[in-house]
Amino acid sequence: MREQKNREEGMSGREARRSARLQFGNPTAWSERTSEVDRLLLPLSVLEDLRYGVRQLWRSPAFTITAVLTLALGIGANTTIFSVADAVLLRPLPYPDASRMVVIHERMPKGGTLNDSWSDFQDWKAQNHAFDRMAVIQNAPLALDVAGAQHSLPGAFVSNSFFGMFGINPVVGRAFTRAEANPNSAPAAVVSYSFWQRYLSADNKAFGKPIRLDGQAVTVVGVLPRSFWVPWGEYQVYLPIGQKADTAQFRNRADHPGLQVIATLRRGVTIQAARSEMGGIMRRLGRAYPQSNRGEMAVLKPLLEQFVGQAREILMLLLGATGLILLLACVNIANMVLARSATRQREFAVRVALGAGRARLFRQALTENLPVAVLGGAAGVGLAALAIRPLVGLYPHQLFRLQSAHISSAALGFTVCICIASWLLFGMIPAVAASRRTRTTGLLHSATPASRVSTRGRLRAVLLVAEIAIALVVTVCAGLLTRSLSAVVHVDPGFRSAHVLAIENVDARHQGMSARNLEFYRELLTRLRHLPGVKDAAAAMQLPLTGAYWTSPYSPDGHKHLVNTQEPWTEINVVLPGYFHTMGIRLLSGRLFSNVDSAGSAPVAVVNESMERSLRSSEGSDGQLYVQYAPHAAMRVVGVVADVKQFSLDRADMPEVYVPAAQAPIPAMNIVLRTDGNPGTLAHAAIAVVHDFDGNQPSLQAVRMDALLDNGLGNRRFETLLLGLFDALALVLAVVGVAGVVSYLVEQRTHEIGVRMALGASRSDVLRMIVLDHTVRLAALGIAIGIVAAFGLARLLDNQLYGVGPTDPITFISASFLLLAAVVLASLFPTRRAISIDPIVALRCE
Repeated sequence: MREQKNREEGMSGREARRSARLQFGNPTAWSERTSEVDRLLLPLSVLEDLRYGVRQLWRSPAFTITAVLTLALGIGANTTIFSVADAVLLRPLPYPDASRMVVIHERMPKGGTLNDSWSDFQDWKAQNHAFDRMAVIQNAPLALDVAGAQHSLPGAFVSNSFFGMFGINPVVGRAFTRAEANPNSAPAAVVSYSFWQRYLSADNKAFGKPIRLDGQAVTVVGVLPRSFWVPWGEYQVYLPIGQKADTAQFRNRADHPGLQVIATLRRGVTIQAARSEMGGIMRRLGRAYPQSNRGEMAVLKPLLEQFVGQAREILMLLLGATGLILLLACVNIANMVLARSATRQREFAVRVALGAGRARLFRQALTENLPVAVLGGAAGVGLAALAIRPLVGLYPHQLFRLQSAHISSAALGFTVCICIASWLLFGMIPAVAASRRTRTTGLLHSATPASRVSTRGRLRAVLLVAEIAIALVVTVCAGLLTRSLSAVVHVDPGFRSAHVLAIENVDARHQGMSARNLEFYRELLTRLRHLPGVKDAAAAMQLPLTGAYWTSPYSPDGHKHLVNTQEPWTEINVVLPGYFHTMGIRLLSGRLFSNVDSAGSAPVAVVNESMERSLRSSEGSDGQLYVQYAPHAAMRVVGVVADVKQFSLDRADMPEVYVPAAQAPIPAMNIVLRTDGNPGTLAHAAIAVVHDFDGNQPSLQAVRMDALLDNGLGNRRFETLLLGLFDALALVLAVVGVAGVVSYLVEQRTHEIGVRMALGASRSDVLRMIVLDHTVRLAALGIAIGIVAAFGLARLLDNQLYGVGPTDPITFISASFLLLAAVVLASLFPTRRAISIDPIVALRCE
């Protein structure tokens, strides 16, 4: 401008330019000044953008409520599941060396996991170089006598090093001494803080006073801190396990009396190195004691992993599902923001004409969406806080540390991260679209309908395809789990669970391993049969669906030349006559046990179908069965019964051998009662009969077999229910997204629709043009992409499925049709509104 003015005043071109440059000054200095001003004004500029964005949200309450609620649902679901995962999986255990603590189990070569042998534990302590400390714990239900009244308490026998390993010192008294580990020492107990308050009145002088446990006087030597807990359970009383070292169970190397061994790795020793060393120790023990150590292996697991179990897979699956829901919500909001920005086309064009660059437009569009992310995140945290307790209540079993789930600082940090990620995701796409607009886009051609639909319409179509693909993945996963649950529900457990009550672990150990033991159970069953409402009563060593087992290698053809590591293996169960009838287990051939199968008669066995098939397929089998670790190794098969699910409904049947209790006396059995009506109403009376018959019984628990059967499905139901809820949410979000896209499309093409209808197009033609030619085509593309993604992701569910494969065609086809139907229905409502408009009105809409 100065150069032009100089020329008008008569200067030549070169002189006019030189004079103008001299008057303007140094361009570099001006650039530095303006950059400094820009930096100073940047916070104010961002603040103005935020204020402008808040005003825009206030002016559009429908958009604001929909966007915030959509984001809140996605963030709330993620925060809820992460809070549970944080409590169960991520939070470190509150022990000094928790990261180096491992649990050690024994495993049979071809069988399942065993509890540990006391003798093996002693040898492990003596021979290992990988561990700083080793301790052992054994569950022990106890009966406390208070003023003649019996109180059932959860108790445990522990080794002397147990409390030190967990970094705990009693707040009153002391822990166990080495002398108290002697079988001949005076009985001592360390009690929990709650026991001290409830039964000892929080008296500091209670130290050294006796209490009566299981009819024996025991001296209290210490009280544990209020905060102390161990992963195995909330025990009230701890007793020294060394006092049981002279019992038959502990002296017998082949016996595994429910011991759990815990060890702390030395610093610098990896768990792989410890596994290698323990493998060498077990091989040496196998050579030294071939009759008792039958090729068992030592299995080492980190302490946290031992108690997390399959919950890790379930929680990871649910976290993945909520992540997809959040992604779907972000795509939905991005589509909504794009539709809303269509009405602001002139505004952005004016900003560009006044000098705003791409970076300025990008920043403004991105900043304006920040309030949505903040409000959605805050609402999501509120929803998560409301949802955690019901979610914990829905879980069917007592999951490790589940009750401690809450909105922790880690969960809040996670929520902040996903809020930022969501903001960038749903704000970036509209911001990029806004920054690409030129001056002429909004000012010269804003009135042209075609210009409104082109680039922005393609972007919205891409987002719609992404929504449908994500929704299909979630729907397929939920469908697979639903079909898997249906398959498990229809599995025959092999027995009739209705009207059956079980009393677990009735102990006759004080009767000895003799005929007196058998008479104890026979007389007890006679008394129970006289209870009103009891039709029959029997007893067995192992109940179905409990996972308890006694396994052994066997020979189908009667040969006795077996080795410990060979297959096949069988389960062994000891039962009294009448057990099969009481449980409703079908007899397929032969006969069942009767009173003629006594201790003096020939050893006999009843086998299940799986074992019968093995015997039938073996050449030379003449009905004689050799089971290496059965009370009588050689037995004659007299009957075949149906397979019974011993572990769970979704686990394959295993060969099982039943032997009569008269030929295999055992110290503890489970009582089963078949009743006329609801067995739960007889639980208290049945337990009272047992206690009246034998006052030395520990605390007993009664369980309905149908409840036990139902509990076996609990994890699957929980997992399927949550994923089904997430699937429903995904469908709702997809439907909302489709409806929004079609509404936008109809709005942009209203003039075109009016022209078509004025020229003779019918309503069905317009409906077909929008629904079939546009929506269904995009839906088909999204479904195709979703099927490819689901084929890959569904394979991660393989361990959770039963009776259905991860590529089940019925599930994929059903999910595709369901989603396609939802998309078509969602597009019909805005389309019907368009075709109901008068063509004259539509032609004047511009």
